[in-house]
Amino acid sequence: MLKKSIMILAVLAFATPVFAADKPADMKVHIGEWPCEFKWEILCDKIKVYMHVGYYVKIKNCADETITLSQDKISEYSGCTTIQFQSNFEFEFKVTIEATGEVPGTYKVNIDGDSVVPANMGVGWEDRKICVKVTKAKIYAADPNKKLHVATVTVWVRPTASPGCCPEIEP
Repeated sequence: MLKKSIMILAVLAFATPVFAADKPADMKVHIGEWPCEFKWEILCDKIKVYMHVGYYVKIKNCADETITLSQDKISEYSGCTTIQFQSNFEFEFKVTIEATGEVPGTYKVNIDGDSVVPANMGVGWEDRKICVKVTKAKIYAADPNKKLHVATVTVWVRPTASPGCCPEIEP
């Protein structure tokens, strides 16, 4: 009797679908329907793919940007450059400056205009002007008629709104 019960269970196991989806009948493959060839068969081609899109911001030709300082007074120099931003979110930016020590002095950097940049979603560029001013420049410490690297400006950015944490995807 035990052998007959095991045999009936085995037959029933092979008679039911091997793969079964919980929705349409066309998403099932039955053992008796497999082609005679050893080839791939589509089981499901309805899986939706979603993406959490990240923040994107870029400065056009950042590595090529320079600010050249010109003499305003005996020990004062200033100069500006316009940088261009592209982003998919609204953000604010700030700038900091670090002197190299080639020409001692008091170095300051500022943004000439609005520090908030709107999202432009990859269409065009948003221009912003950055200016550097050096006071109490000790030019006697440097060789004349040379273009010296005297400071480095760093551009910092952050979203104007909180990005939240891991929002659930809604189809």
